[in-house]
Amino acid sequence: MRGNYGTAFKAGQAPDVIVGAHDWMGELVSNGSVAPVQIPANVASGFNKEAIAATKYNNQSYGVPYAVENMALVRNTDMVKDAPKTIDELVSTGQKVVDEKKATNVLSLEMGKQGDAYHGIPFLTGFGGGIFGTKANGDYDASKLLVNSPESLKGANLLAELGKKKVLSTNIDKTNADALFADKKAPYIVTGPWSLPTFDKAGIKYEVSSLPTVAGGGKMTPFLGVQMFYVSSKAKNATVAQTFTASFLTTAAAQKALFEVGKRPPALTAAYDEVIKSNPDVAKWAEAGKGAKLMPNIPAMNAVWGPMGQAMADVISGKAAPDARFNAAQKEIEAAIKAGS
Repeated sequence: MRGNYGTAFKAGQAPDVIVGAHDWMGELVSNGSVAPVQIPANVASGFNKEAIAATKYNNQSYGVPYAVENMALVRNTDMVKDAPKTIDELVSTGQKVVDEKKATNVLSLEMGKQGDAYHGIPFLTGFGGGIFGTKANGDYDASKLLVNSPESLKGANLLAELGKKKVLSTNIDKTNADALFADKKAPYIVTGPWSLPTFDKAGIKYEVSSLPTVAGGGKMTPFLGVQMFYVSSKAKNATVAQTFTASFLTTAAAQKALFEVGKRPPALTAAYDEVIKSNPDVAKWAEAGKGAKLMPNIPAMNAVWGPMGQAMADVISGKAAPDARFNAAQKEIEAAIKAGS
């Protein structure tokens, strides 16, 4: 975990190489915790373009990507035959399953009492909403907060509507979201490839598809995340660590081996092309991630997760009106960013 690594780093006990998501980067670089990693141009050209883009912070590369991940819609094909194209279709087909007492919930989506902005963001992006605007070069701009933009507020109102219909619930969190689907209590779940081992073990017949579209908007898109290897700026064996990450972990054999462990789509194109031959679901995750934007990796994102997640939970549970609650979250996040938290 990022926090544990920071503590170990300060104590001089951090490992030479760590594994983490690309959105850790801004904080790790700002704290001087990680060293630049040079991936030769001819090697970098063999990777997913978004994965390589995710390795950069202030135009400097700080990691070696090994997997690209995003959420998608997974459905129990014994309960629902075809993938829903719209959120309305998802609700109607899922509610039919519930009405027939074949399930207790329409959809399993991790939210919890304190909220979960990662799982909730697709409801905003479906209308063109989001968190940060961008600079001219495409980098995220912390001064352009979009939490209460007109587009994001449309998403907030959709969250509230789905909460009223009991399609979304703050009673579903990381402790029971996968189990709800694995136990056949929900025909749909929005999750990532990390959940598939649980579903496979439960013997669920499932299909992976893109998230649906929203009325008055477009396709719901999740965050695009990139898992990568970082090298500590205080690595005791810096040369070995750099060689291991930039030379060995960039090979197809290494990336395929990592896929077998975590089932996350490989970042290296050659490895990706190999695994989809025997794992067609991998290509479906990639399709669901088309049009998705990289999760913000700037330090200001630390000020977003808590307030935005709580705002989502509050409108889903009916504790607060969508517009007012997201306006309040915008102000809270702006203040936190200004204070440097």
